[in-house]
Amino acid sequence: MNVRLGAKTKEFNTKMGQAARTLKKFGKNMQNIGRTMTTSMTLPLVAAGGASIKLSLDFQKSMTKIQTLVGKSSEEIKTMSSDVLAMSGDVAKSPVELAEGLYFLESAGLRGANAMDTLESVAKGSASGLGEMEALSVVAAAAQNAYGEETLSASDALDKFGVMVRTGMFDAQELSNVLGRQLGLAANLGGSFDEVG
Repeated sequence: MNVRLGAKTKEFNTKMGQAARTLKKFGKNMQNIGRTMTTSMTLPLVAAGGASIKLSLDFQKSMTKIQTLVGKSSEEIKTMSSDVLAMSGDVAKSPVELAEGLYFLESAGLRGANAMDTLESVAKGSASGLGEMEALSVVAAAAQNAYGEETLSASDALDKFGVMVRTGMFDAQELSNVLGRQLGLAANLGGSFDEVG
């Protein structure tokens, strides 16, 4: 009976040893899976969260510039912020890019609905490859300041600018700088936007 009991004990210990090794191997596999998940999922999610926070802070910074440097009220900034966030989904531009563009347009003297309409035209023009937001903002603001928004809308000015870039083989950035400086003088001398082109 002792021999049988000793054989059963030995067999039991062998099976327990195998089970312990299997559990240890399973534990190592789970650790590897955990490391892989941390590297593949958790770290990118943390990085995305950090990037999201930075974009949010950059957006708030741009909107604060509009409030403090252009002189908008808190209520106006709330409305503008909502409008810019809604627009970003429609025009393939980030809220930060749009807020910076709005700051430029407001600084150039465009106000209210006209500034938002101009921003939308500029963003759509930039998304379609006409030029960078900054260059298009310069053209749209300079054209409206020179000729008046009731005479020349932002979309009309950008359409004409697009024709100038395509037919004149100009670089959009260079041409926008020239137009930004010369449109006021041209308007004062009686020259139309088309004639300047």
